[in-house]
Amino acid sequence: ARIFFAAIGSPVRVEGSAVEPHYPCVVVANHASYLDGIILTAALPAGFTYLIKHEMASVPIASFILRRLGSAFVDRGNRSDRNRSARALLAAAERGTALSFFPEGTFDAVPGLKPFQQGAFSAAARANLPVVPIVIYGSRAKLPSGRFLPAPGPLRVRICEPVRSSAEASSRELMARTRRAMLAHLDEPEL
Repeated sequence: ARIFFAAIGSPVRVEGSAVEPHYPCVVVANHASYLDGIILTAALPAGFTYLIKHEMASVPIASFILRRLGSAFVDRGNRSDRNRSARALLAAAERGTALSFFPEGTFDAVPGLKPFQQGAFSAAARANLPVVPIVIYGSRAKLPSGRFLPAPGPLRVRICEPVRSSAEASSRELMARTRRAMLAHLDEPEL
């Protein structure tokens, strides 16, 4: 991933705190482009499991890359598949596997942080893992929705301070605290 971005003239600059001291953890990032998963791969240490929408499993090149990254695919329209995926990810989190989510679930051309889905925060709360918020800058402009070739431009990733899980904190509270941390650094509005 780092070589890919260096080759297209857009190395990923990482700023903020490091993820390693909080490993295992649940990383959550804003979602603005198809490049976001590859950007996180360039910014994070190896060994993260990414949750990806099932539709991407049928995209030839993307599917190959995502499977090599250790992604887990979920059919968001199928309740039993969502539940199966949630159980598998919770088990992975409890075994100490680091997880990475885009809690918005999707992206479009409209800038802003969409409402979050609960899954990442439920897994973090139940496994008592910290949530590490990450803000990705520049991916929406580099490869916006509906475009196939990336535009030139810088890419930055801010790793925010972790939001700690605790027995007293519900997954909704964990989600709200994480969202506030991301919005404090994001240069886009809350939707």
